[in-house]
Amino acid sequence: MRILVIDDISSIRILVRQFLKKHQEELVLEEAGSCQEALEKAKRLSPDVILTDLCLPDGNGLDVAKQLKEMLPKSAIYIFSAYEAGKIRNLQTLKSLADGVIQKSNLKTELNAMVIKELERRVQSR
Repeated sequence: MRILVIDDISSIRILVRQFLKKHQEELVLEEAGSCQEALEKAKRLSPDVILTDLCLPDGNGLDVAKQLKEMLPKSAIYIFSAYEAGKIRNLQTLKSLADGVIQKSNLKTELNAMVIKELERRVQSR
């Protein structure tokens, strides 16, 4: 599985990398700290899964998610958030673009659920 992690906080990217590598050995994982870097890496990697933060230094995570969805319609997109889903502005837009929301406060549990969901999706699509 190919995963692109987009977050401007390097410690979040490191935590995600360590967790996913620990539980998913056959994994290609790229990291990006900005919208621009994410778009460049997504073109090159063509990820199965994209995890993006809502707040990025050069733009909005929803905007980059929209661009990535247009560029890579088969990629699953998950939004990282420090907020509960009910407290996120533009929740309807988020739901139309994203396959799920991952709460940073419950990162490991929600990453595990995401990996299981995406592995099942890949098996079903074969």
